[in-house]
Amino acid sequence: MFVILGKAVHMSTMELSLIGGLYILLSFVFLLVNTLLFVTLFKNKEYQTSTYRIIRCICLACMVQLTVQLTGGAITIVQYLDEQANKILGAILQAGWFLYMFLSVALAVDRLLYFIKISSRKFRIISFIILTVSWTFAAAYLAIFLVPGFGFEYCCVPSYLHWYYTTEHGAEILEKLEIIVDFTIVGLVLLIYCLLFAVLMKMRKKITKNTITARTVKAELRILVVAVISFVYETAYLLWFFWGVNQLPYFSHRDALTMCLWIIDSGMFALSTFFLNSSVRKRIKTIIVMKGNTTFSRS
Repeated sequence: MFVILGKAVHMSTMELSLIGGLYILLSFVFLLVNTLLFVTLFKNKEYQTSTYRIIRCICLACMVQLTVQLTGGAITIVQYLDEQANKILGAILQAGWFLYMFLSVALAVDRLLYFIKISSRKFRIISFIILTVSWTFAAAYLAIFLVPGFGFEYCCVPSYLHWYYTTEHGAEILEKLEIIVDFTIVGLVLLIYCLLFAVLMKMRKKITKNTITARTVKAELRILVVAVISFVYETAYLLWFFWGVNQLPYFSHRDALTMCLWIIDSGMFALSTFFLNSSVRKRIKTIIVMKGNTTFSRS
């Protein structure tokens, strides 16, 4: 994710501790939500489908980002980070971001394929291909960001506060490339959802009153709603980064606000799933209760 580099503003130790603590708190909460969702989808047989496989991968991508963001919170507090570790963490963070972006396309395609009713075999093959492509691109970005001259690191003068591209030539190229990649993905996903909307309008007249059919369609629509909510937030978030943030007068905590919005973006999908999918929510509550009972029994 591209981050606007702010001006050099001195902050007190107390301010940095509060900001770092906020990063840690937000990252931990959303990391917990993503982990619970991932475990729920992994353990229950009813979620062993191509669609939920993509969603599990989305959870992993978000968990990777949140783990690095949580680490960033600790760095903001202590104001120290080894140079090599900085480069590695930045590469992992960006790989997680791009994996999440490519998977958003994968989920949009998955929703379209489900509602246009292609054969199960073709559905599985296409799902496997787009997942493979997503992971391949993420791995490629990870490798590129580890190459000298292509840095994305925690900065900045005079305090460690947020992630951004370095001023190296290779990093500047990647920065410009990301704008193209991010908004190409956003445009592609928007196009897919427009096509899907047209398909759903036609389906509305054909859906029978069969209880099982209606229930299945409703469950699939919940996944679609979650995907659309995440897409809308993500689009607004990108617009803020690339244009909106520059429309406001600079203030000392703008970079911290930007990081918080990124952290929230990494938790938006899992949080929306929890609130909108009653089946998943019940499963998650069951896991929490079982874990609580196990802990109580041991004590």
